[in-house]
Amino acid sequence: MDYIVISRLCNRILARHHLSMHIQREGYISVVNTDLSLKRVIQRNAAFSANVCQNVYMETLPEVIIDGHADARVAFIPNIIDYVIREVLKNAFRATVENNLHQVDKPPIICTISNSADYWKI
Repeated sequence: MDYIVISRLCNRILARHHLSMHIQREGYISVVNTDLSLKRVIQRNAAFSANVCQNVYMETLPEVIIDGHADARVAFIPNIIDYVIREVLKNAFRATVENNLHQVDKPPIICTISNSADYWKI
């Protein structure tokens, strides 16, 4: 299964890269966003994941707190990071809601961004 997902992502990247070579966009080199805000990525995918969770559980949703280097900007492929963060947040919402069904106020989901000159991680 992992091989299929990785293969699919690689094929999509290659196809998008090929198509993007002929389009000039501000802040992009081919499919790579050179000024991607990690905070905005988390916020966008948290809203999507919260909507999915609300539709399934009809429960009070946990708050998503972004801490650490919240102003970090990196060069990365937006589609890939969106996919990964969306899946992680959907799992976090589900686990938080299912493990706190009888509580009105759910504990928050905390996303910590760490950024240095050599690497970044969420």
